[in-house]
Amino acid sequence: MTALALVMSASAVPAHAAASEPTTASTGAGEFRIKKLGAASSPSARASNADDEAQQEQQRKRRLQLAREEGQQGTGARLAATDYCNEELYAEQTGGIVLNHYKYCESTRYSIEHVVCAYKVFGVCLWENQVGYAEFRMLTRGEGWDGGMPPTRQNDWVDPALNQINWVTRLDQWDKVKGDIGAFPLTVEMLCSTNYSPGPCVEDPQGHTDTRPVAAWMAFGETQQRWLQDPSRGYGDDGIAVFDFRSRIKFMDEEGETAGNSYRCDSASYLIGKRGCMFHKTELYFRSLDLAEGSDVYEEAWHVYEAFRQPGVTKPAFGAKDVPGNPDAAQPKALTRLYPAYDRAIYDNNHSTAVATCEADFPQPYQVGPNGEARECDEYPFRATYQGASVADPALNFSAKPINALHNGTGGGHLGYWYTNSQRVLHQDKFFVVLVNTDFSGGGGGGGGGSVPNQAPSVSAGPDVTGDEGSAILLTGSASDLETTPAQSWSYTAGPDVDAGATCSFSNSQSAATKITCTDDGTYTVTLTANDGVNAAVSDSATVHVRNVAPRMTGTGVEPWSAYRVGTAVPLNGLFTDPGSNDTHTCRITWDDGGQTEEFAAQNGSCARSHVYAHAGMYTIKTTVTDDDGGVGQAQTMIVVYDPEGGFATQGGYLDSPAGALTADPQQSSRLHVQFNVKYQPGETGPIPGGGKVAAQLAGTNFSLDSTALEWLVVTPTGRVAVKGSGTVNGEEGYGFVAYGDDAQDSVRLVVWPLSSGRIPGFETVYDNRSEGDYDLDLFDPQPLAGGNLTVHS
Repeated sequence: MTALALVMSASAVPAHAAASEPTTASTGAGEFRIKKLGAASSPSARASNADDEAQQEQQRKRRLQLAREEGQQGTGARLAATDYCNEELYAEQTGGIVLNHYKYCESTRYSIEHVVCAYKVFGVCLWENQVGYAEFRMLTRGEGWDGGMPPTRQNDWVDPALNQINWVTRLDQWDKVKGDIGAFPLTVEMLCSTNYSPGPCVEDPQGHTDTRPVAAWMAFGETQQRWLQDPSRGYGDDGIAVFDFRSRIKFMDEEGETAGNSYRCDSASYLIGKRGCMFHKTELYFRSLDLAEGSDVYEEAWHVYEAFRQPGVTKPAFGAKDVPGNPDAAQPKALTRLYPAYDRAIYDNNHSTAVATCEADFPQPYQVGPNGEARECDEYPFRATYQGASVADPALNFSAKPINALHNGTGGGHLGYWYTNSQRVLHQDKFFVVLVNTDFSGGGGGGGGGSVPNQAPSVSAGPDVTGDEGSAILLTGSASDLETTPAQSWSYTAGPDVDAGATCSFSNSQSAATKITCTDDGTYTVTLTANDGVNAAVSDSATVHVRNVAPRMTGTGVEPWSAYRVGTAVPLNGLFTDPGSNDTHTCRITWDDGGQTEEFAAQNGSCARSHVYAHAGMYTIKTTVTDDDGGVGQAQTMIVVYDPEGGFATQGGYLDSPAGALTADPQQSSRLHVQFNVKYQPGETGPIPGGGKVAAQLAGTNFSLDSTALEWLVVTPTGRVAVKGSGTVNGEEGYGFVAYGDDAQDSVRLVVWPLSSGRIPGFETVYDNRSEGDYDLDLFDPQPLAGGNLTVHS
């Protein structure tokens, strides 16, 4: 027989598991745990810089897709909504996603748990009860700010001269809520630290921490957080200061943190409000050039279209022309804003270089159109960039063209407004150009470009990913099309290492960003297909590596310390769960009575058998469930088998009680007098014996035990005895005891505990003269009597 009363474990655990282990706080009320769930991971868990670069590229494609959708919708509704993070799956990536300077999203799933130990040996909990549990999403929506905005809070209490940046965090999507979890406090806070700044983060005394009971968060889950910055404490002409931020969530004394991101504050006088704070770690998309017939920037937009799509018709002639700013280029290169006051020479030279091309390569005077309308020399890349005509790389990698003066002026106005008001674009910020209403055929207006073929969409299935069977795995695909929003669809193919019967499902098979859940481990190929309805569909594939998850025993199968009469069946029903629903399972039960073991196929998440014991004793039953991939879950429990006809024991004597035995006085080491003479009366069937009692007294103390009720008596064929019951200590009721004895060694052990701590020993002890011993009769480590004897009567 083994020593453990109960152990639950799972082997074959994936190597990554340590990264998501729960943090735990232990109190007198049990233990409290918080664990991060899902796809997001900490930066230290990422494999290499290549992973970061792959994520950045996927997020760039996602931002391009959103910018193009917003431009095609014409209303900005996709990103202008206040709840723009709610369905943004890219928010689950490490560090969240910056959508633009004013919008940031981060999403993390957590579980919180309250457990109470139900059985403890040697100070180690071997069986715990989950008395409270919940899973939820923490969704953080970042909101950039500039000095042109009104106060973010009614009757704002902070210095109006300070910069600020805001977040709204929402705890929602509550699931698997159980027990008393709603009663405990949960704290959400936003942390700030200096990255590149001569001054610190300025704390808003009411703006970044919120504590409520879990039940209150469930009723209303939003909280607003804010940090401030002194705009006079920045570097350079624009007063730049950069800070890092991350979300922290605390459950009791335990906490979890997200990877977070960073933001930039400035005091740039040439931008709206003359100061502000933005989420700067992103490229931007200028999308105000409309190719619709009759738009007020049509010729400007057409010129950029030609530079992107028909460089061969542009001037100056240059066979390798590949202008920057085109997000659909094979190797996209961003434009860089130039604020004229900071680099007037390049700004002026850009335009003069373009004018020279208009004068050399177009009919003169180019300033007058065929219908007498005024025309101006337009240039792309824009004059107010560091990729303009005078600094083009290579030297002729730009386009200049006379266009309608009104279109040119309006287009420039749109760019200036976007720089200054719409996205707060600082000198040297990066951006691309997205053309609007590109779904057309044929040239037009001042373009004169002739027929333009519709081009197929671009599609990316995203990087290869890894996750667990039964869990949703994030797929960060993207699909974009210059002319329209293409239809998108996912499919999957199971690899040769996947067991028959395995299936996968997508959370949304019609969205490029989605999740896949598979019922078994192995390698799967996922394919994203985009179809614009004009060209042949295009596809891209990625590999999903799905790891096995070991089954987990959810119970011991039989109540620990439960008593059964010898010769009667002991029923065991060991329940388990496995997120891999396609797995098959094998059960193995060791009954602990001479090596008898049963092995059989599990049925419906259960290992169910019964067993008959031939002799009285204390037996540790071990249940093991193994899935078809080698994952193992285990549970152990100790039971009591009694025999009313198996004899009885008498004991009277004393022993030298060791220091530490009496919890109230650990230094006490006097003589313990102990006696018991418990027996089953003739005809009794048990488990309660009808005769005898147990008594003990520690000399020189007020510790005195007297039994008032008995629960069972075990007498083994090898001459060992155990009796369990309850009684009074110093005349007060509410105490349990187990008295052990060994006839062969005339040895005794006595364990006494308050029943308020549980019906079995192991948590809070009043007396135990062998506190390092186990509770099993084979391993209870009795202490020899110094006087008297113990006799087992068969």
